[in-house]
Amino acid sequence: MAKYPENFLWSGVSSGVKRDGKYDLGLAYSSFPSTVVGVFTENKLPAAPVIDTKQKLSLKTQFHALVVNSGVANAATGEDGIADNQQLIEETARHLNLETDQVLSASTGYIGRRLPLKNISAALPSAVDQLQRDPAEFSRAILTTDTRTKTVCLPMPGLEAHIFGVAKGSGMINPRMATMLAFLFVDYPVESGWLKEQLVQAASQSFNQITVDGDMSTNDTVLVWAANLPGKTPLTADHPCSREFQITLQKAAQLLAGKIVSDGEGASCTIEVLVNGARSDQAAALVAEEITGSPLVKTAFYQFPPNWGRIYSSIGASGVDFDQKALRIEIDGTVVFKSGAPVGSKAQLKKQMEKVENHLIKINLGDGAGRARSITCDLTRGYVEINAGYS
Repeated sequence: MAKYPENFLWSGVSSGVKRDGKYDLGLAYSSFPSTVVGVFTENKLPAAPVIDTKQKLSLKTQFHALVVNSGVANAATGEDGIADNQQLIEETARHLNLETDQVLSASTGYIGRRLPLKNISAALPSAVDQLQRDPAEFSRAILTTDTRTKTVCLPMPGLEAHIFGVAKGSGMINPRMATMLAFLFVDYPVESGWLKEQLVQAASQSFNQITVDGDMSTNDTVLVWAANLPGKTPLTADHPCSREFQITLQKAAQLLAGKIVSDGEGASCTIEVLVNGARSDQAAALVAEEITGSPLVKTAFYQFPPNWGRIYSSIGASGVDFDQKALRIEIDGTVVFKSGAPVGSKAQLKKQMEKVENHLIKINLGDGAGRARSITCDLTRGYVEINAGYS
């Protein structure tokens, strides 16, 4: 059994919000106060819980509980949605004997519907009673169109501590923070300002490098909870184990991001794009995101061999300047374009691609030291079927 971080308890129950009876209400509880930092969607129409959580984190950093519902996003619900979210927090705090400003919330699901508070309120006592050291049921409770839970648990060398991460995300995935719900729990105190810096950096190397469909959700939230356990010196940049923490947090975020892409709605494969040789990292990122954001590139990878001309076109569409004669395109180790002309054969490319489940596109612009990475999945009939029938 995985060694989960000390100090935290989790639960998941069915409140009836999801008609199929699946878990839809999750609760996470920290017995000691935890330092919490977050990053959120850039959508200009954020959901009620995003508004509330951002405001609370701007005022304080210490919290005890997180309540999450799935099935209803509580977005596009106006002042009623704000009031509903507040009532959910107040009831959660009451059942846990906490103050309301010690509780955070998150929602995910259908936009434009109010929270069915009667159902959720009736299920809250069970969620409290079932709090336990195993986060499996919490991991299930936050899912929507996901086909599987997404978790990771990693030890932190030198600290006798662990990071547990859990995420949900399958559609509405866009490489601009935060692309989903993700929560990371650490059983070691971390100074809040430095922790926020580490989260922003980790997100830039993980959650901000993935896309499924290029659509940005109204509810995207990533939170890191660091337990203020007594007798431990909080991590800062000067702590002897600070580098180990940075590496472990980034690895946890990257693993969760990879699980999201591999579970993209209707996906049958993942596609990683590595761009090198750009004039700057920013230029390389523009090229990488143009490729992974292209529906034509994604649909091309649904069958082998893909029409790599879609990749070529996306590189030009990025608007980035480079030495066109130096452009090189490689798919799964097979070079398909270099020195200004196509190379290789479709049969050779197909044979190579059939050997792997996750595909790698390498682009070299031959014009500098800039580099970037972006990950997506193929776009299939399954994606259309899932989203056409979502309502």
